Amino acid sequence: MVTYAVYIANIYFLCPLTLQEAILEEQESRKDDNIHLTRFLRVLANFLVLCCLAGSGYLIYFVVRRSQKFALDGLENHSWWERNEVALRRSERQGLKETERSVDELF
Repeated sequence: MVTYAVYIANIYFLCPLTLQEAILEEQESRKDDNIHLTRFLRVLANFLVLCCLAGSGYLIYFVVRRSQKFALDGLENHSWWERNEVALRRSERQGLKETERSVDELF
């Protein structure tokens, strides 16, 4: 004969299992609905990565072509800014490094 305590214990253990099964079934049904969204997002991410790679390749091509143009034309045909832009960039970086060092020294 099943006592009241055993009945309560069974219900105590069966309720969470029933809820877990219901939650898992709901999650599986949502997966079926969102499979197209997941595929679309993956394709979109791959397309964006491809665009980044293509843009990087074009920038490399542009910089090499520009430096070749400078080498063929000679430095006299270009402005002061174009002749010294690499040196200016280096001095900017050096200034930033010195600023970082001075900030680090404060702390």
